[in-house]
Amino acid sequence: MKDRVPIPQARELMTSRVVSVEPNADIVDAVHLLLKHGHSGAPVVDDGKRLLGVLSEHDCVRVLAEVVGTGWPQGNVSDHMSKDIETVEAREDALALAARFSQGTHRRVFVVEDGKLAGVVTRSDLLRGLAKLEEEMGRGKKVSTWSIIEGRRRDLG
Repeated sequence: MKDRVPIPQARELMTSRVVSVEPNADIVDAVHLLLKHGHSGAPVVDDGKRLLGVLSEHDCVRVLAEVVGTGWPQGNVSDHMSKDIETVEAREDALALAARFSQGTHRRVFVVEDGKLAGVVTRSDLLRGLAKLEEEMGRGKKVSTWSIIEGRRRDLG
């Protein structure tokens, strides 16, 4: 029997130090925060770290485009955030994450534990994890991910 390489879980792929914003934060301050950190979005969390939404670049561009020539936008993050957020449990594996990313348009999924934000997995995080998995499973051989999955199916048979 071959040594099995475990498929990494979201908790192993995620970034746990996440720049987040509060729903009552000023939208202009939040835009500047995203720019300062070079992030394409930030989770919106309450005082208890419960995930309420996401403020994305898309949201910020929409907000700023609406007020071009009339001054800076008004309002709080909660007025402009997206509530369409993709969340996963920390134990979800990389192959399940790959399916989620390939079926949706999200750039990131938020990892929640006990209803609270634990971290974020971006498409880049997932790519790094899958490349590492491929390398470990193939042990340096040029083997496709499909071949590996098929091999696992036979082993589970």
